[in-house]
Amino acid sequence: MGNIVIVGGGIAGLVAALTLKGRHNITLVEKAAECGGLMRSFVNGAGIAYDYGTHVLSDTGNDVVDALLFDRIRDGSWRRFHALNTGSYFAGALYDQSPHVNLRSLPKDLYEHAIKELLAPPSPSTEVPLNFVEQMRREFGSTVTDSVQRPAMRKIFECELEELLPDNPFFLRRFVAFDAEKSRGLKKNPLLDAKLAFASYEDGAPAVQSYYPKRGGVGQWVQNICAELGRSGVNFSTSQGIARIGHDSGVVNSVTLENGMHLPCDILLWSAPPFLLLKAMGFDTPTAPLKTRPMSFFHFCFDRPFQCKNYYVTNYDEAFTTFRVTLYPNLQQCSYDGVHHCTVEVIGNGITAALQDKIAAELATMGVTTPDAKVITCDFDCIPFGFPTLTREFLDAAQQQVEMVRQGTRRVELLGRAKHDAFSMQSVALEAHRRASLFI
Repeated sequence: MGNIVIVGGGIAGLVAALTLKGRHNITLVEKAAECGGLMRSFVNGAGIAYDYGTHVLSDTGNDVVDALLFDRIRDGSWRRFHALNTGSYFAGALYDQSPHVNLRSLPKDLYEHAIKELLAPPSPSTEVPLNFVEQMRREFGSTVTDSVQRPAMRKIFECELEELLPDNPFFLRRFVAFDAEKSRGLKKNPLLDAKLAFASYEDGAPAVQSYYPKRGGVGQWVQNICAELGRSGVNFSTSQGIARIGHDSGVVNSVTLENGMHLPCDILLWSAPPFLLLKAMGFDTPTAPLKTRPMSFFHFCFDRPFQCKNYYVTNYDEAFTTFRVTLYPNLQQCSYDGVHHCTVEVIGNGITAALQDKIAAELATMGVTTPDAKVITCDFDCIPFGFPTLTREFLDAAQQQVEMVRQGTRRVELLGRAKHDAFSMQSVALEAHRRASLFI
């Protein structure tokens, strides 16, 4: 058995620990008080559970990884489903049939221009787009780029499209543009399939299975994983950062925590930002500030059932403060003795609990709550460093850091988002399992 230190208790670190448990002496180090990152739940004074955002668990398509992650929840206490009943809000209209923006909400003239550009054959070009706006105009045309992508991305990132890099992982990839029958027909064309969404989430529902607890929040999944890892001998050190990483000419041999604890280390699995790794090793590191926007959460309880039947709704309308709404009674298909609760995510600075009434009014305007619904309780929370804006300066520096780790260190593996090439939960889990499996 070797001594393995895993830094970061998010999905990547937990998957690595699950992969290697029982085979090595493992210590998992997490800066926060508990593992899971945003995959956690909050329970208010009345015992009602809320999540930090919308987090529905879904199979990865890899039988080994899926068994590792989900065998423990394939019982009667968890809902299992395929179609995600999701909606979107844009241009003053709720579209409850798809998470994708419905272009038919645009004024007639803009809609007609958008359709003409979307259906036009792409102009051949071998040049790499300089920025996000150039890429979007090539793929979707000027109307969708400026009338839909621009306000939506400005709401999320608080910057213009020209400041964002091409291939931004958060951009709007497909749009609802036609009725169900016409959408199905046009999507048989691979070029149009890449730009057009089905008119309904029922069409083209993913084959993978999704999971959500019938009671409580999704955070119990992480808690169960941590308990299982603890029983298998994995040591946890939470509320701890890394003070120093000992090495001999780049060959890592120890990790010292902020509390002075010294951990012998044969293999270091790192899922935190790579510049922190290089700094702890005493290397000069190319850095660029990562611009992040705070994420705030309003955990509401209303006295009336929700008017909207979606599991969650994403609001891309720039005129609204609300970003995404998770509707737990719809998702769980039950309520807590008549309690109707939801979480509203808001991205941006200057968000305080004082905006509760504004957010509640927006939910009524969106058609999520009925006009006569009253707020029973509302709990507020904020994560200061929540949503990243991936600028060219930052990603260039991050790539240099990744290369420095690869070229200048040994016995180190970067996991998940530390490598800046995996963002979805599924891709992070698959990558972490593949990397950790090298040490089985």
